[in-house]
Amino acid sequence: MRVMERNAIIRFSHIDGASIVFYPRYFEILGELFEELPFASPPFAMQTKFLKPNYLADELSVTCTSGDDWNFTGRMQGNDHFIIESLAGGGLDNAAHRPTKPAFQADPMRLAAWTTDCTGCLQVSRFYELLNAAVEQWFPRALDMTFRELHTVLGGGIPTVAMQTRCRELPRAGETIAIWIRPTGIGNKSLQYTCWLVRDDECLLENVQTIVFVKRDGRDFETIPIPDKIRTRLQEQYVAP
Repeated sequence: MRVMERNAIIRFSHIDGASIVFYPRYFEILGELFEELPFASPPFAMQTKFLKPNYLADELSVTCTSGDDWNFTGRMQGNDHFIIESLAGGGLDNAAHRPTKPAFQADPMRLAAWTTDCTGCLQVSRFYELLNAAVEQWFPRALDMTFRELHTVLGGGIPTVAMQTRCRELPRAGETIAIWIRPTGIGNKSLQYTCWLVRDDECLLENVQTIVFVKRDGRDFETIPIPDKIRTRLQEQYVAP
């Protein structure tokens, strides 16, 4: 077992419109700090927990524990802010190979060079960016609320708190892929949805993501119930995992 520690300072390029780190950027930060990442090449399975937000100029201490099981932990002032770690059982569920139950399908896209690494394969951090763009399509088209209404009119947000990602293969630049999304867990203030990265009819990656609905109060965030009209549309699409 090998343990390494590095320090990172949160910069403008890491934060989103709410002034907190946009979650795909954590994976880019790890790439800046460590030469080898266990999730850079499939197959891999990992779970991610975002425990506390990070803001501009925060100074993180990031520890990497590598071996058969691996772990990245970001800490600040003695508190864990994020944990990304290996997940047992690397294979995808059989249902992931071609989802047959109702699922929202985002617009197909041809992978551009900016989404890939030096090998020509999709970067994991860029996958999460593409997923975020797919969710931005899902909300107005299937949930009857635009991101503008959610963030600007209602003053809300949907930060990610946890993910489980299982990948068999990463697509290459020039290939056409689509992202499918289906709600699989509807709570009072939280939502779990499963998404599939699909090339032709083959699923390459499955991601189970949990978000919470919040309203911003200064620098803090207060969890709020899922808006009624979103909940109604979610229940219409819900399929138990």
